[in-house]
Amino acid sequence: MAGSGSLCAWCNKVPLDTKALRDPDGDATWDLGTISRIQGNQSNCPLCRLVLFALYKDAHASSGHIRQTPDTEVSLIWRTNSSLNNGPAFRVQFRVVEGIIQSLELYFVKSSEESFQSDAAFCLLPNYGQALDLGRVRRWLSQCTNNHGGDCGATPWKTSSRRVDENFPGLERLRFVDVLNECVVESRLLKPYVALSYVWGLGSSLRLTTWNQDDLTRQYGLRDNLIELPRTIRDAMTFVKGIGQQYLFSRGVNVMDVIYEGALLTIVAASGHDANRGLPGVGEGSRFMPRYPEEIIPGVRLDAYIELDQVMKFSVHSSRAWTFQEEILSRRLVYFVDDKVYFRCRSTTLFEFGDPGLDTRLDRPEGTVASILPAAIHMLDPVPDFRILLLYYSKRALTYQMDGLRAMAGITRRVSERMKCRFLEGLPTAAFDLFVVFRRHHSPLYRREGLPSYSWAGWRGSLLVVELGENDFLKDHTWIVWYRLSPRGVTSLVWDPVANNEFPLGDLEYVGYRGRRTFKPPFPLPFPTSRTQPTENVVVEARSYPILQFWTLSMHFNLRITNRILGVARITDRHGTTCGALYPDGLDGAAFFNSPGPFELIALSATRADLWTWYDSELRSIFEDPNLRGQEDGFYNVMVLEWSGPVAERRGIGLLRQDAVVQSLHPGLAWKEIFLA
Repeated sequence: MAGSGSLCAWCNKVPLDTKALRDPDGDATWDLGTISRIQGNQSNCPLCRLVLFALYKDAHASSGHIRQTPDTEVSLIWRTNSSLNNGPAFRVQFRVVEGIIQSLELYFVKSSEESFQSDAAFCLLPNYGQALDLGRVRRWLSQCTNNHGGDCGATPWKTSSRRVDENFPGLERLRFVDVLNECVVESRLLKPYVALSYVWGLGSSLRLTTWNQDDLTRQYGLRDNLIELPRTIRDAMTFVKGIGQQYLFSRGVNVMDVIYEGALLTIVAASGHDANRGLPGVGEGSRFMPRYPEEIIPGVRLDAYIELDQVMKFSVHSSRAWTFQEEILSRRLVYFVDDKVYFRCRSTTLFEFGDPGLDTRLDRPEGTVASILPAAIHMLDPVPDFRILLLYYSKRALTYQMDGLRAMAGITRRVSERMKCRFLEGLPTAAFDLFVVFRRHHSPLYRREGLPSYSWAGWRGSLLVVELGENDFLKDHTWIVWYRLSPRGVTSLVWDPVANNEFPLGDLEYVGYRGRRTFKPPFPLPFPTSRTQPTENVVVEARSYPILQFWTLSMHFNLRITNRILGVARITDRHGTTCGALYPDGLDGAAFFNSPGPFELIALSATRADLWTWYDSELRSIFEDPNLRGQEDGFYNVMVLEWSGPVAERRGIGLLRQDAVVQSLHPGLAWKEIFLA
């Protein structure tokens, strides 16, 4: 048990003997007071000091900002199930009560004290050196390749011959860096290779051209030109050689998604801002690694642990769109981030500051407390997993906005295979109504010109596909028959079972359309709503992508924007009554939303209000309006349109009370054919 020592009265209540902490009844919690109390006491109490260090360590990953207020209360929680491979590790986890930071954990540091011998395998190492232990990386790789099957062992190659032209139509050979012979080699056969994922930055680099090809492809031809290569590539060559491999693949072909998926290992260079940061721990003197775990009481030391996903979350690498599918599609990765090295495959996550005894405890990393992404990359449940992948991808930046679809193409291709249906502009055709309803997430969306407004690809900014349901929703709450008008003027069905002959209509485990209902409003309308066939021989301005052509209910309402920073608006009817809420898009194009209205809304599908409001406090505040309070059923998913001649674009998404449509402003209601670009 902890004696008085230098611990404060709050921390002195925490038992720091692992034997005393064996609690079969579950978790134990000790209050440590507020952050301001801990800050005021850090100079005297080593446990307070470590908790505050963990806060700042997380703040460093979060661009230097502590995300809690000084009066936020802090607790220590002891559990016998840790983030370290989900084994029976003994650890202390600290959380902040307001805005839980469960990713920050305090672990015992490996000690020679006799009382900790039985638990030493679950402790952090006291240090792990300036140079990366390449032998340990080799063991990580060997454990995965020899012991794991499933996703870890799957490769995308179409044939057993491993010929390049048979696996990559239109490509005869691939170029690798041969790290043993220090030259560029071309091969018509696929060889075991290591891929490199990194942020290029603004620097220039040595490139293979017809002018220097003879020099760079001869044995040791790169040796005289190493200084021309970015440090990250030089370090990657050293690393690949050090783990007993020969071939390194960097970027350069149009099938990079398959390249990363087929790699034996992918190096994720996530330290620094560009290709000249290198791989800390590989080059001599490339990292300075002092570790000062706090001695809480004599013989007992603790240190902070932050999960890989939390560390990666604020790296430059994780801010770039093109690196997303490189990371997602790779079967095994070694991460260089924040002067630390982690290994992740489809079955486990390991790290160099954990005791090597943990390396054999291999468990699948489902969603961690820092991220729900690791579970989604398996794409075992493709509809919700694709939602998650879009959420993470949409946060990332593109230098060229027209790459919005291309940088995600490898992932959408694999989701398409899992769903057994084709995609249209990034949306699965078998569940089109599900994915056309997306909204901004934490910040406004801004238009990407040249890509369709009806797709997530047409918008930059973090977005969220609303979780409306799956097969029951598609059968009972949708009515639109979607058509696509090609740039050549040809009209065809978006969802056509004949064109998607692999889709198993009889297997309800697969999400997709089986039966459709016609539009049935809960009130009489003065016009028919049965027409769904597209008008033929329509002349509209051609786009580089298909235009959606469909019939649905059109109406007009006023919008009163309540938050221009985030983008939230009330929908009001002819009497000024609030009847719904909407997320405006593209508020930078303020002329549209500055108009007095009314604005045209179209009904997309039926929905419940709680599917929208449970995750958004700003929207919930609108639903405190007396006309909306307590209403759950009886809403439409709606889209606000801006017209340019005969073609419209999306300018927002929201939900509207169904019975409010009869209160539409002039020119009123209509069953209308929409051309949506």
